[in-house]
Amino acid sequence: MERTDQRGFKMVLILLSLLLLWITHITYGRDVKILKNEGDYMSHAKVLSVSQIEESHVGEGGLTTAEVPFRALISSGPHKGKEVDGLQTLVYHGPVSRSVAVGDKILLYRVEFPNGETQYFFNSFYRLTPIFYLGAVFALLVILLAHTKGLYTLIALILSILAVFVVFVPYVLGGHNIYAGAVVVCIYSILITIFLTNGLSKKSMVTIIGCTIGVIFAGLMSVYMDSVLELTGVTGDTSVHLNLFNLEKPIDLRGIVFASILIGALGAVMDVAMDISSSLYEIKSHAPKIKFWELVGSGINVGRDLMGTMSNTLILAYVGGGLSGILAMALSSHNLSELLNREGIIVEMLQALIGSMAILLTIPITALTAGLFYIRKN
Repeated sequence: MERTDQRGFKMVLILLSLLLLWITHITYGRDVKILKNEGDYMSHAKVLSVSQIEESHVGEGGLTTAEVPFRALISSGPHKGKEVDGLQTLVYHGPVSRSVAVGDKILLYRVEFPNGETQYFFNSFYRLTPIFYLGAVFALLVILLAHTKGLYTLIALILSILAVFVVFVPYVLGGHNIYAGAVVVCIYSILITIFLTNGLSKKSMVTIIGCTIGVIFAGLMSVYMDSVLELTGVTGDTSVHLNLFNLEKPIDLRGIVFASILIGALGAVMDVAMDISSSLYEIKSHAPKIKFWELVGSGINVGRDLMGTMSNTLILAYVGGGLSGILAMALSSHNLSELLNREGIIVEMLQALIGSMAILLTIPITALTAGLFYIRKN
C-alpha cells in the first residue's frame, strides 16, 4: 500500500474512531449524571484579596487550625464573573497546603444552607494548567523525535484515553457488564494504536495477533484466579463507595479487578509484541533468505532481552502505584503473613504476575506469527 493510501486509511480510521466514541458515549453516558455539573457546586476562581489569618487551638497540646478569609472572582459555571467571599481552613498536622495568595487559581466549593445562606469554601489549588504545559512539552518532544509517526502516536494515545474516560467509565458506573466493556476497550486500543502507528501492513497484523492473544490470556487467567482466590473485589475504601453508587445496578467489584488487570497488562504486552514484530521485520528485510525457524529463534532471543526489563517495569509500576495503600495496610497488620494475605495486596500481586505471564506468552506467539507472515517459503 502506498504512503498516500496509508495516510488516507489513517484519516478514515481517526474519523471512524471519533464517531464510535461519540455514539457509545451518548449511549452509555446519558444515564450517568457525573462530571456534568460544572459550576453548580464547584467552580473555578481566582483569588483577588486575602484577609487576616485567624488561628485557633483544639484542646491542650492538640491541633492548630487556621481560617483564611479571602475574596475571589468566579471564572466558570453559571456564576461566572461574580465576586464572592470564601474561606480556607488549614490544619497544622501532617501534610498541609499553604494559605491562598492573591492571583492563585483555585477550585471553590459552594454550600447552600437550609436558612438560604450561601457560603464558599476553598477546595484545592487548580493544578491542571502545569500538567497541560508538561503534556504539551511531552507532545512536542514526541513529534520532534518521531515526526509523523510521533503525531499518530499521540493521536492514538488520546483516542485510547478517551475510550477509557468517556466510554468505559460511564459504562461501568451505569452498571453494565464490566468484563465485556474491558475486552472491547482493550481491542479498540490495540487496533487504533497499531494501525495508526504502523498503518495497514504485515507488521501491524503480526503485532495485533500477538498482543491480542497475550491480552486474552491475561483475561482468562484473571477469571480463573478470581474464583481460586475467593476475591470479593473490595480492595479499599474506594471499592465500598463504588458498591454504594448505583444500588439499582450495582457495580461488579470483581469485574473492576478483571478490568484493572486487563488494561494494566495491555500497554506492556503491546510494547513487547511491537518490539518483536518490528525487529523481525527488519531482520527479514536485511536477510531475505533467512529460514522460518531462524527468524522465530531470533524473535525469541529478542524477547528474552525484553522479558526481564518489561516484567520488572510492570511489577514495579504496580508496587509504586499502590505504595500508599500498602503502607496503610502494613500499619494495621500484625505480621507479614496477614499483610500479604490482604485482598488489596493479593490483587496487586495478581496484576503483576498475570501481566508478566502475558508478556512471556506474547513473545513466542508474536515470533511464530511473524515467521508465518514474513516468510512465504521455508
